[in-house]
Amino acid sequence: MPAAIRDHALLSDCQSAALATPHGTIDWLRAPRFDAPSAFSALLDDDAGHWTLRPDEPFETSWRYRPGTLVLETTMRTASGTLRLTDALAMRVDARGHDIGHDVPHALVRHVEILDGELTVCMECAPRLEYGPAVPSFERGADGVATLGGPERLFLRGDGAALEIDGPAARSRVRLAAGQHAGWVAHRAVGMYAQAPRLAARATLDDTTAAWRSWSQSMRATAACTATASASRAACFRA
Repeated sequence: MPAAIRDHALLSDCQSAALATPHGTIDWLRAPRFDAPSAFSALLDDDAGHWTLRPDEPFETSWRYRPGTLVLETTMRTASGTLRLTDALAMRVDARGHDIGHDVPHALVRHVEILDGELTVCMECAPRLEYGPAVPSFERGADGVATLGGPERLFLRGDGAALEIDGPAARSRVRLAAGQHAGWVAHRAVGMYAQAPRLAARATLDDTTAAWRSWSQSMRATAACTATASASRAACFRA
């Protein structure tokens, strides 16, 4: 059954949004705009598309946002080990402060790192464009795989994990030990001949974290200035 809406976390790049469950599934993704059709819609229907990353054995989860950001960290604990899954909608490289949200790459970045033990990580990306009715096929390219069919494309590339095409889905299965990591980047673009940006998962997550934190700091500074100005005006009126 789809996860309840209360059991989701929001990802955003200020231009679009995705929803994630604590079990490693992206079941809603609208891009390049908030009002665009969703490429993953399992929130509404199990067969309407999803992107799932999880261990191949039972696990318990906890999650949090990195402080000052919308970068989501989900920790999955199994009998064999622990992995941390980090998810974000990417910002433009080096965007800072109030510049975040401009010229975003419309890329969803997912990265796993093994914190202890040894685990097999399974990834399945099954887009269903236009809220589910459009079931695309995949073709292999130089940098990964991409969907065929319809007025838009979804590109998927892996860092440290091979991608296999299985009908209307792309899959990875990788065995990782403590300290090892792997990442995936999905990019959604309009047009039959669209191309994807080359983004490295881990570096993009670090840069997006820095972007969000710079914005949070600028908002705190603005709030402090506003509070100071208000206090000054109040003092003048009392005088």
